Amino acid sequence: MSMQSFKKFFEDQEITHTALVPSAGEPLSSFLQRFEGSTIKQILDKSSFVSMYFMNKYGIGGAAQGADKATQEFTEDLARFVNRDEKGRGPSSFRPRVYETDEFKAKHNYEEYEELDRQYRQAFKKVFLARRADDKEALAAAEKEKAKFSDAMANSEFGRAEKAARNAEDEYVETLHNTPLSSDQLSDDGSKEYKQLELSYDRVLEYI
Repeated sequence: MSMQSFKKFFEDQEITHTALVPSAGEPLSSFLQRFEGSTIKQILDKSSFVSMYFMNKYGIGGAAQGADKATQEFTEDLARFVNRDEKGRGPSSFRPRVYETDEFKAKHNYEEYEELDRQYRQAFKKVFLARRADDKEALAAAEKEKAKFSDAMANSEFGRAEKAARNAEDEYVETLHNTPLSSDQLSDDGSKEYKQLELSYDRVLEYI
């Protein structure tokens, strides 16, 4: 977002108040339903804009006070509440990292990948030493050797399986963040995230 559009975003009082700030006396349950049909990504973006605004206002490391502090904390809690999967788990659970498990490694010949990685590191060291010695011939040979092992790692059984698993994670997060939120997802689910959101919401209402 350009500085001009960023400035306009925050100068537009209608957007600021209807998007992330409740009306006086409005229940949290009613306020949250405004976001039905919005996506997690859209809410995260708005929360980021608010954080950028206060960083610009108070400076990096500066602490917001009063209504600004309440608004900032509320938008952060709102982002935490919506940024969960279908089981109510936060971002740390979005990527299971199956490729880090012993089972995955055993199934996809991780030993071969490990040996290629060892050879790649040796080649990388040769590149460093040749560059330090200003030996152009040795550097060219070392760079070629490093590229060979890098390609071999990527095309190994484990390398291909790991890439496929990471791509699946990326696709899941992309879908999760861009699927419209339902009314149920924006309702009280008894979670600690919702309870924290209630507390910060009530603090915002004190300034309205």
